Amino acid sequence: MLNDQARGSKLVRAGDPRDVANQSNADTPGQAVTVTLGSGSDGTIAAGDFIGDVGARTGLRSFDPFDIQLLCTERTDPAVVQAALDYCALRGDCMFIGTVPEAAVEGGTAIEYGAGFQGKNVYGALYGPWISVADPLASGPAPTRRIPPVGHVAGVFARIETTRGIHKAPAGDEARLLGALDVEYRLSDAEHTDLVTMGSVNGIRAIPGAGIVVDASRTLSTDIRWRYVGVRLTFNYVKTSLRQGLRWVKQEPNRDRLWDAVKFGSVRPFLMGLWRQGAFGTGEPDEVFTIICDETNNPPDEVDKGNFKVEVYFYPSKPAETILIVVGQQPSGASASEG
Repeated sequence: MLNDQARGSKLVRAGDPRDVANQSNADTPGQAVTVTLGSGSDGTIAAGDFIGDVGARTGLRSFDPFDIQLLCTERTDPAVVQAALDYCALRGDCMFIGTVPEAAVEGGTAIEYGAGFQGKNVYGALYGPWISVADPLASGPAPTRRIPPVGHVAGVFARIETTRGIHKAPAGDEARLLGALDVEYRLSDAEHTDLVTMGSVNGIRAIPGAGIVVDASRTLSTDIRWRYVGVRLTFNYVKTSLRQGLRWVKQEPNRDRLWDAVKFGSVRPFLMGLWRQGAFGTGEPDEVFTIICDETNNPPDEVDKGNFKVEVYFYPSKPAETILIVVGQQPSGASASEG
């Protein structure tokens, strides 16, 4: 709905120079004007349009001035995916959500595809297979179309962060893809295990009683410290929050009073809030996180240069990924005696 004060876009206004009379009524709620557009073209988007240019701030570099948490694209071109992963790593404050190519899971190429992007510390994760959704523009009694799952997965990330916290793995039975009708290929447990452990591709699965869900939460990192999506998101969140929350420090006298104010007045209360939410592993606060902001990391030579340093280390919460159930027999403990 355009040109409607109540329901229309606040940013986009439409006009038709062929029909001035209808334009005069366009701002009146309830006065709908239908105009058929023509002579348009979809154009062709190449990998370079996504990758962009640093100087011109196009493509991925258009995000440079903004704080972002998640970056995703439906494109599966290796050049685009690698560029997005490199961009997130360069920034150090966001994570890439990608997908395997269509039919790659069923065709057996998804593992090789995912393995090609693995690395020691990769700021991204891949998902597959593709999903089916309703298509309101198609004809037929039940029109559907197959699409990459990245948009729905990003929605899962946002929903679980809001309801459970940034540390909670965006996967499991509550990680349902709202609006998804089916998956292009139904993974068995064994196939899903291979997909996750060998290709670092998180399976989208149809789970009885839960629906279409994200069933794993691994990044593309081979370093076990950065294996899980929730861990990466938590570190990104802490880094970004501290960077924004400590802007007041600039131009303050760089001495012990400032160090104590930052440590005990800003950083520790922030980390205590995360600890209460369960963002860290088992233990008391002083056992799971450490803050260093004193003369040891702010020596006189660094103070003279105008540098202020605060260090934060913490042990993050990690998801229960594999369920191990042991069932066995034990000797009877019952005894009988005559009364």
